[in-house]
Amino acid sequence: MSEIIAEQTIAWLRDLASKGGKGVVNNIDARCLARIADEITRLTELNNKLTEDFNTLARDRVQWQDLAKGYSDLWRKTAGKFCEAQDALAGLRSALDSGPPTSTQVEASETSLHSSDIAAAA
Repeated sequence: MSEIIAEQTIAWLRDLASKGGKGVVNNIDARCLARIADEITRLTELNNKLTEDFNTLARDRVQWQDLAKGYSDLWRKTAGKFCEAQDALAGLRSALDSGPPTSTQVEASETSLHSSDIAAAA
């Protein structure tokens, strides 16, 4: 709507300026009217460019927020896996510190492995 009004105003000012030549139209310098029309045109174009840039920045911001959320989720998952790996290493160190496993420990570990294979197959 404002673009239509600006276009109509510019056309009106240019029409007045052309009627006046280098003289005066209704006590206003005709060259001044042309300069005003030029300035309105320039400012309208600038407004359109700024609006387009703002919309581009808004879209980019949404994309950056999506990326940041994705990286945050990935970081949480990685941190969780890192903690699991640390726990596994601590368990391994503990097992190594306690010496070689007894036959009862070996049987218990084979049984738990076998039952986890069955659960995984189901």
